[in-house]
Amino acid sequence: MKKSVLLLSGLILSGALSLPAQDTLRKSKVLCFPAKNWGICFGNSAVFSGIRFNLADISVEKIDGLNVTFWANSRKNIDATVNGISAGLFPAAGTLNGINAGIMGVGVEAALNGLGACPGAIICSGEFNGVAVGSYVKTKKMNGLSIGVFNKCNDLHGIQIGLLNHAANNPKGLRWLPLINLHFGRK
Repeated sequence: MKKSVLLLSGLILSGALSLPAQDTLRKSKVLCFPAKNWGICFGNSAVFSGIRFNLADISVEKIDGLNVTFWANSRKNIDATVNGISAGLFPAAGTLNGINAGIMGVGVEAALNGLGACPGAIICSGEFNGVAVGSYVKTKKMNGLSIGVFNKCNDLHGIQIGLLNHAANNPKGLRWLPLINLHFGRK
């Protein structure tokens, strides 16, 4: 019993010591334990490995593990990379690798590699490699499968399934198709 109390006290103390750590760029306090850059974190830590909970991501650099964020602005996280599982109202970053689930949407500036799923919109300004499932899926380049009510892609290398599908790199007459659209060629 004494060992358990000592261990718990040590974990709480180490977390409390991390609390005052303030990043002057974001002017936010974070509570991380057992260490500043790994473990469990509550707040806007820029670099972290483990389980991270945050209200809004701003100036994130790299997150490895589970990232639960209620709101993320991809314009303020253009260089951010999230590896693992990203979940929230609207998870967004420069690069998302792994499983990404949003309630309102998922936003990516550079690349999404893996699964993007939400009842709302999935917007990828760069390259999407994997599977996208949402009501509206818009990608610059898609390598994989896109399932949505409306799918729009500039450079499709895969399959779109939805009520209306657009692949800008398909020949005229095959760019806008209902139910299914596909492209496996080079251009």
